[in-house]
Amino acid sequence: MINIITCVDLDFGIARDGEIPWHLPNDLRYFREKTEGSFVIMGSTTYESFGKPLPNRTNIVLSRKNNFDDEGVLTYSSIEPILILAKWVNVWIIGGEDIYSLFLPYAKKIYLTNILETFDCDKFFPVGNYLNEEFRIKSVTIGVIDDKNKHEHIFFEFERIVDGGCGHVSI
Repeated sequence: MINIITCVDLDFGIARDGEIPWHLPNDLRYFREKTEGSFVIMGSTTYESFGKPLPNRTNIVLSRKNNFDDEGVLTYSSIEPILILAKWVNVWIIGGEDIYSLFLPYAKKIYLTNILETFDCDKFFPVGNYLNEEFRIKSVTIGVIDDKNKHEHIFFEFERIVDGGCGHVSI
């Protein structure tokens, strides 16, 4: 099954100059809890922002660069091997913008942390009205604000509508 996991601001911004423009430990912990022990799929820019493979996960980089090669990382130039893999195991799409766009039509669930602020982003989660038309909210959890987590945030879990019913949502 293909799962997408992302953290966005109010404008669906996800990054600026290859970096996340906020610090939210609650979301980092949520991301780790969801993806540990699984396959994580990312673009080369997202991988390069980490600088190394994410621990306790099988890291797969989708790249158009023929020379992309890093120890501890599987690399593919097309989505087909990942679509086949997803028939047997859960995979997590973790970014960036282009990778989200490629896999959004195949995703069964979206785990979206919404920070209730706007940041200066140059990359965005490519959702548009697609989220409202194709997915419904499965769960909502209000994030805890404390000394380390200063941004108001909400954890949403969306699931693809399979029955053709009305599942329109707004966030």
